Amino acid sequence: LYIHQARLLASTASADEDLEITDLAAVVKQEGQKADDAPVPVHMWDVMYLRGRVAMGAGEQFNLWKLMSTWNNSGLMVTVPKASDPRDCNFSDTQLTEEIQLPRWRWALMKIRAAALRYWRRRVTRSFLESIHESLPIGLWKKPNGGTTAWIEPMGGRAWVRDRRNRRIEVFRPPFVWKGENQKAQHISRNLYKKSWKLQREYSADVCRTFEVGADCVYRAANSLWWEWREGSALLFWRWPKSHFHWARDGQPHYVIGDLPRFREPQRKPRTEEVRIKVVEKFGKVRRKRYVDVGEVESITHVFDVPKNLDIRLVYDGTSSGLNAALWAPRFGLPTLDDTLRSLLPHYFQCDLDVGEMFLCFNLGLNLRKYAGVD
Repeated sequence: LYIHQARLLASTASADEDLEITDLAAVVKQEGQKADDAPVPVHMWDVMYLRGRVAMGAGEQFNLWKLMSTWNNSGLMVTVPKASDPRDCNFSDTQLTEEIQLPRWRWALMKIRAAALRYWRRRVTRSFLESIHESLPIGLWKKPNGGTTAWIEPMGGRAWVRDRRNRRIEVFRPPFVWKGENQKAQHISRNLYKKSWKLQREYSADVCRTFEVGADCVYRAANSLWWEWREGSALLFWRWPKSHFHWARDGQPHYVIGDLPRFREPQRKPRTEEVRIKVVEKFGKVRRKRYVDVGEVESITHVFDVPKNLDIRLVYDGTSSGLNAALWAPRFGLPTLDDTLRSLLPHYFQCDLDVGEMFLCFNLGLNLRKYAGVD
């Protein structure tokens, strides 16, 4: 929708002066989609807000462009310094690489988005901790004051004592004793410790995995900006239904129908130096955002490039390595145009939603990752 409105704004006589749209082709491709790696046109989004305010009756005594020129005068400009840290919530609306001058109304929108982003970051962390408390036994995350020392008392092992003849001798004591003033209290301490020990062994592997993946999700959210996932994105698996909790956390399991490959043939070099630079840039971005991580590899997967307008698209080839032959995937039918038309009524609208990095958000299953290494 914003692409359509941007084209309308760009066709306005004074658009270049008021919106600073100097190179729309760098933002919008011919098919109406946002160009890959293009900066987010924040000024377009800000003007959409202003248009909405005018449509709601704000400043209706002015036309849009006169209202913008009134709000953009030098007396209402704010100097915004560049951000020293991309996570700085004062500037988390977007990463500023240099000092800029903004009208006060755009500065206010920037601050509103920064406050909303702070709230969202807190909610992500809080919701993760709440899900841990709700799903795990209380004994795993709520320890008594002092931890396990509330039930045991260290003794020390070796000690020197005196015997009946007052001779100094060395004895070995147990490393600890159960706390309690009498035998009944010591028995209670022993039972509480055993219960905690069994809970830790029963849930330890799954709990560690949940904390490991959850910490990664919180880290990515904490380093994100309003317009960009600077450290990559990940599924907030704890918000999924319980039936799909482990699938969202560890990746959907695959149907293996044959022997998994041991493919070690080196990656072929790109055709030209220009293509090689583009491949390195594309795959470097994937590595920086940790969609591909270091780990054990039994088999590798080749990557090849496909031309895409003036850019390229990377394709991960599971056929040449033999990985696809060892897996089975169910078939599903795609709706035709006739099926789509049956669901439409007058005044309905449809849009094509192109979500960036969606493919990389869904991880491979844990058991399959070492057979899909990338050279």
